[in-house]
Amino acid sequence: MPSARVGARVTLFVVGSGLSQEDVASAAGFAQYTFQKFEKGESKPGTAANPSLLNVLAIAQALDTSIEDLLPNGGPNPLQGRH
Repeated sequence: MPSARVGARVTLFVVGSGLSQEDVASAAGFAQYTFQKFEKGESKPGTAANPSLLNVLAIAQALDTSIEDLLPNGGPNPLQGRH
């Protein structure tokens, strides 16, 4: 799951919530700079981030939504590919 796609979903929910990046970052326990990088899907400029599940959960809670809403297509299906 590309982190940029998760970041794009987060951005949609931030805009829809009417909250600022600073509000969501603070509620999730991040610095605003860190949260901005998360939204862009970067850990350093030009480098893909690998957000932890706990970070995505913290953002979901700050946005009053489920973690599945922030994951593209609801997240991975652990049974997919099994026979």
